[in-house]
Amino acid sequence: MVSDVEESARFYSEIPGMQLTNRYGDHQAETKGPGICTDLHPTGHTITTGENLQIGLRVDDLENAMSELKTNGIDCKRHDGVQG
Repeated sequence: MVSDVEESARFYSEIPGMQLTNRYGDHQAETKGPGICTDLHPTGHTITTGENLQIGLRVDDLENAMSELKTNGIDCKRHDGVQG
C-alpha cells in the first residue's frame, strides 16, 4: 500500500533495471525488474513509518532474499498465508 501511486510508480521505475509494466489510473501500478515485481495500490490511511506499509516481493529464494535485505540494513518479516 502506498500513499501516492504516481509518486511510487515513478520511484520504482527510476531504479536501474526496473520498468513500469502496467498502470491502472490512480488505482494500481506494476513495475518489474530482474527477479522482482511490485504491485502498488493506494491506501486511504495515513502512512506512518513502520506502521502500515507492506511490500510484497516475489523471489526465487525467499531465505536468500531476506538474508540480503537484512545484510543491507532492511528490516523484513516473513508473513505466511493461512491455508484454508
